[in-house]
Amino acid sequence: MSADDERDADTDAAPDRLDFPVVGIGASAGGLGAFQSFLEHLPDDPGMAFVLVQHLDPDRESELPRLLQDATAMEVTHVENDGGMELAPDRVYVIPPGRDMIIDGGGKLHLTEMTASRAERAPIDLFFRSLADSQDGNAVGVVLSGTGSGGTTGLKRIKERDGATLVQDPEEAEFEGMPRSAVRAGLVDVVAPVAELAERLVDYRDALSKIQLPEDGEALDESDEKVLSQIFAQLRARFGHGFSDYKRSTMLRRIGRRMQVHQIEGLPDYLAYLREHEGEAKELFKDLLITVTNFFRDEEAFETLREEVVPELFAEKDAGDTVRVWAAGCATGEEAYSLAILLHEHAVALQSSNEPVPEIQVFATDLGEEAVHTARAGYYSDNIAADLSDERLERFFENESGGYRVRRRIRESVIFAKHDLMSDPPFSRLDLVVCRNLLIYLKREAQRGIFEVFHYALRAGGYLFLGSAESAEDMSDLFRPLNKDHRIYRRREDVAQPPQFRDMPFLQRGAELTEEQATGAAPRREPSRFEEVREQLLEEYAPPGVVVNDQNDVVHVFEGAGAYLRVAHGTPTHNVLEMVRPALRAALRSALFQVRGGKREVRSRAVPVEQNERRRRVRLVARPVEESTFTLVRFEPADDEDPPPGEQTDGRSAAPTAPVEETPSPAEEVPAEGHPGDIIEQLETELRQTRRELQGTVQEYETSMEELRASNEELQSMNEELRSTTEELETSKEELRSMNEELTTVNQELTNKNEELSRLNSDLQNLLRSTQIATVFLDRDLRVQRFTPRAKDLFNIIESDRNRPLDHVTRRFDYDGLTDDARRVLDRLAPIEEEVQNDEGRYFLAQIRPYRTAREDKIDGVVLSFVDITERREAEAELRRSEERYRLLLEGVEEYAIFMIDLEGRISTWSAGAEAIFGHAEDEIVGRPAALIFTEEDRGEDAPRQEMEAARREGQTADERWHVRADGSRFWASGVMTALYDPTGDLRGFAKVMRDNTERREREQELNRLNEKLEERVAERTREVRRLVSQLVQAEERERRRIGQVLHDEVQQQIYGAEMTVRQLRRGLPAEGEPLTGAVRQEKAEMLDQLEAILEESVETTRTLSAELSPSVLREEELSDILRWLAEHMQERYALTVETDVGEAPAVPDHDLRALLLRTGRELLFNVVKHAHVDRARLHARTEGADVIVQVSDAGDGFAPERLDDDGPSGYGLAEMRERLRLLDGRLEVDSAPGEGTCVTVAVPTRTGAE
Repeated sequence: MSADDERDADTDAAPDRLDFPVVGIGASAGGLGAFQSFLEHLPDDPGMAFVLVQHLDPDRESELPRLLQDATAMEVTHVENDGGMELAPDRVYVIPPGRDMIIDGGGKLHLTEMTASRAERAPIDLFFRSLADSQDGNAVGVVLSGTGSGGTTGLKRIKERDGATLVQDPEEAEFEGMPRSAVRAGLVDVVAPVAELAERLVDYRDALSKIQLPEDGEALDESDEKVLSQIFAQLRARFGHGFSDYKRSTMLRRIGRRMQVHQIEGLPDYLAYLREHEGEAKELFKDLLITVTNFFRDEEAFETLREEVVPELFAEKDAGDTVRVWAAGCATGEEAYSLAILLHEHAVALQSSNEPVPEIQVFATDLGEEAVHTARAGYYSDNIAADLSDERLERFFENESGGYRVRRRIRESVIFAKHDLMSDPPFSRLDLVVCRNLLIYLKREAQRGIFEVFHYALRAGGYLFLGSAESAEDMSDLFRPLNKDHRIYRRREDVAQPPQFRDMPFLQRGAELTEEQATGAAPRREPSRFEEVREQLLEEYAPPGVVVNDQNDVVHVFEGAGAYLRVAHGTPTHNVLEMVRPALRAALRSALFQVRGGKREVRSRAVPVEQNERRRRVRLVARPVEESTFTLVRFEPADDEDPPPGEQTDGRSAAPTAPVEETPSPAEEVPAEGHPGDIIEQLETELRQTRRELQGTVQEYETSMEELRASNEELQSMNEELRSTTEELETSKEELRSMNEELTTVNQELTNKNEELSRLNSDLQNLLRSTQIATVFLDRDLRVQRFTPRAKDLFNIIESDRNRPLDHVTRRFDYDGLTDDARRVLDRLAPIEEEVQNDEGRYFLAQIRPYRTAREDKIDGVVLSFVDITERREAEAELRRSEERYRLLLEGVEEYAIFMIDLEGRISTWSAGAEAIFGHAEDEIVGRPAALIFTEEDRGEDAPRQEMEAARREGQTADERWHVRADGSRFWASGVMTALYDPTGDLRGFAKVMRDNTERREREQELNRLNEKLEERVAERTREVRRLVSQLVQAEERERRRIGQVLHDEVQQQIYGAEMTVRQLRRGLPAEGEPLTGAVRQEKAEMLDQLEAILEESVETTRTLSAELSPSVLREEELSDILRWLAEHMQERYALTVETDVGEAPAVPDHDLRALLLRTGRELLFNVVKHAHVDRARLHARTEGADVIVQVSDAGDGFAPERLDDDGPSGYGLAEMRERLRLLDGRLEVDSAPGEGTCVTVAVPTRTGAE
């Protein structure tokens, strides 16, 4: 049994709920017609508000209010979210598209954005839940036509909150998915056609105001109380449970709701209805249990359990131990599986860290047999996705037939059983007990008993997990809180007294039940015997005293008795002999013994007692209470003398009553001026009293000895009987051992068979899920028993359609005689095959075969299988088209010879092209060896067989060779032979395609001769070009040297001569500092200054040009000296710092090659100065094989290498360098990217001077 965590089962309805019923109506596919029919059959003023929730396309505007307005006089409107829309009776509210909707406790509708998560894609369930939580018994849920399982979860919540649930008859619904899912959940009050639902709803509205049972069970009159007891007796007789320990208010509320559903106004009438209608008892029993729950209900509490408790359950467990958990009141199993999931998650975490993992065992019990059956199956609708994370849904559940099934490893760790917590024995040695939302329904006395059961069932330090509306605070002697907010407690070990279990019916099976036990009704409240005795004694006796039972336990304390009692050290006790003052203990023990022995009133002597620092004398008076086992003990002040010896209150002589004290009381004080005779007399009196007490003690001892002697004889007799019984048990033990061995063997066989059956069942399930063949299994009545997932492509079928006639399941293919053919197969036992086409244009081969059982080999139904043959039909059509094309090809192609050869090497087909090329007619060549078309030389070398072997081995082979025509002439042909295999992979023959290439071969040979001549001429021209390039480079270098020599020997000397002439002219001018005379002299002096500056610049320019055109360093053969000079030159001329790495540079004897490398290196370094925008570069030279390698690199701007082809300003001249090097068999390689620098590598073969 379960309940909502936010409401105690005994509380009244929400105080702010509306005073009229609110009807939530959910539908999806086919909902429009159902809505219209429902509204048409309602009165114009039903006194209720209607809220319509339908799955609508969020991208389209809804016309639903307009369409429904014609069906009712009530106003139909869309819900608007302007701070909440307040409900009013006799109006219809429609949810707008793309929104979710809830209702608050004040009766206002609120719209929220619909999100994409699974939990938010259930607008019907979301609204139904909020309706139940806000309106309680005023909530009504109606589910109409639709697919899926929407609304089922919401109806459960409405049912749980004492609302009404109505569902359209699935047979009437256009789409039966939603109605059938709700009916299958088992919590629907009315299942009927839409028109009848409207009428039943109006009747229910009338019953809400007419039929009301009192919330307080004490308010029932005597006749209704008797009827209620008889109702409980009916339930006990049917289900073995009478609900006598449940809160009366809860029971009355649930019974009243059943009366409202059936419009029954009185309890006697309902009792009669219960007796007349067999199914009503079951419905009432289910309503009283309300098996409603969900996975991880109250998520925060479960998260706390996972973090604080679950690790402790595993903390002290080894691999061979077991974590034992009991989920009491598990309902349909969601809570038990939630616990198992938490435990398995922690076990996996332990396993991943290589820690010992104990076994997991969850015991899950509930009173409802149907709920236990559902829980054991572990199959739930797809609505559970709203309560589970995607990760848990994937790990612990399997998607099956539109729902989810708990995976096998989780199901096997949970044992489900029907169990009555009030009467059946509990489990033991448990680590955790979970009982959520059950105790709130029980009376306080029953709650105490169950807490004691839980305390017994838990091991030392075990945990208790309760619902949010429950608490164990009043049981602080048994449990201590671990987390009060989430109701987690831990078993106490410091219990003063062990729990006293209630008497359970299973302990009294042999006893005859009383009338109250048989009916399950609470006994009529009558004053107890003890209460009558207490009233009588209070009226008759005023002195302080106590009432004790036959075990000497105090059951009542009168006013003033506390002065003579004390609390003993150690464990608290109710025993009066432990509580009374020591001075009174002996007298009290003796008085109680004598009273129980003779049923007389006994008065002890006056005993001195210290009280408030004064010594007072107290007399004990004990007397039995008539017709009971109780004894009254009074404490009477006795400052006067003790009564005469042997005298009792009734005035008769009797045996002396002499209590024996554990510590003798000191003699009473004697007045200082007393007479010695008085003292002696007092002492003699005390002595007589002591003797009487001693005699009483002796008598008590002798009586006890007699009782012990009798007991000993009885024990000896019992011992003999036990010895005989032991011998019989030993014999029985041997028989049981033998039977146990047999049972163990049988059990092992059954276990093996179960495992085999489980594997077979798993294989079958996987086969059904994985097969691509649509299959439907029918029984002999042609009712659906099982089907594969692909069957949904051809039938409108869902899991709930099991046991439905085949004719009631609509089809998506055209086969009117399917049912008749199925019956014909049952009659004749001959399979039937038929090709059918579905509404998508695909073809299926329908096969109808009899279903044979494996064991009895009898016909028990029909198997319908539908194989998709669309591809086969298309392949057959294509094959026909291909054969036609092949025929046309063979007949129309004359340029190619196409023929086939069998495995024996004989020609099997012959095309027109083959006849034209070879000259053999088809009728004369077919059947003859294919070697006939080969030359004599090839036949001698077995070429035909080798060609077939190559095709067999490689799949296809090609060749070119000479062949022979029918007239004996030869021709050159190219051919391709292909091995032909059938679908099974067997070789069936060979196909060969040939073409006469005699003319092509002659042209190719001529072309080859021309190519060879051309290549020779190209090679010759290449050599000539290279020679010319070399001469050009040499000429360029000679011209550079000549120009440099001219610049050095002639131009520079002329400039030097002009400079000397200028100096002579300057000497003819006045000395420096002397004034010039005349304007002409002044002008000449300025001209001389300018001319001298020009001559100096010209000298420097000619010197630089001479060095660059023909540097003297080129006379050196060492390339390293040349490159070092180049680095210094770039530093002086362009301020470029060049790092050289030329230690491995070779000597280069060839002057032209040295000049080429110098020019190329200088151009590359000049590019660095001009384009790289850096002031540093690196120059590296080495030998690599026969090549000289010169490499220039920088860390500058870089460029895209594709710009090499550009010979313009942005091409850096690299293309020209590359072409120059290529003509000398050299190469130039560039590695660069924008922003990543540049590296240019030059490689040139070394040459001698002669080369």
